[in-house]
Amino acid sequence: MPRLEELANVVLRVPSILVLDMLYKCDIDSFTDHLKARTEDMLFKYKYVIWNIYYLGHIVSTVVLLLPLGHIIQLYLHVLCALLLYMGHQIVRDYVRDEAQYGYDGALFLDSPALNRFVTALTSKLQVSQPIVMPKSTWTLKLLRFWQTYSLTSFLLNIFHKA
Repeated sequence: MPRLEELANVVLRVPSILVLDMLYKCDIDSFTDHLKARTEDMLFKYKYVIWNIYYLGHIVSTVVLLLPLGHIIQLYLHVLCALLLYMGHQIVRDYVRDEAQYGYDGALFLDSPALNRFVTALTSKLQVSQPIVMPKSTWTLKLLRFWQTYSLTSFLLNIFHKA
């Protein structure tokens, strides 16, 4: 097991090293010289924002690089949960947009394309809403449980409302 921990310690630090390397190689001066804006004031604001993001990237990558292994794992779990929440949101948004475009108001089991869209969206939601590992913080667990309950309830209400 100590060998696995050493390997994880190296592998989980690689992304922050790569980001620092990309930021080091990036030429922000030439990038900001090519910016165009309507007024000189807006150009100054754009350059200010870009330089602040550039420096913030350095700081965040350095902090992640210096974190202990347990905190890095917890950080990556939070990022994974946030990405899963975003994917679930996109799945529901696409489903609602497709339903609005198709415009079928009858029972789902009577229309094959509507049932196919619903089953596809439901299985994707179920896959996304069951993360492989759960974070340890209580607020993230509460948010995930609320989101899972709400998303499944909204799908089930959709079935019963149309039936």
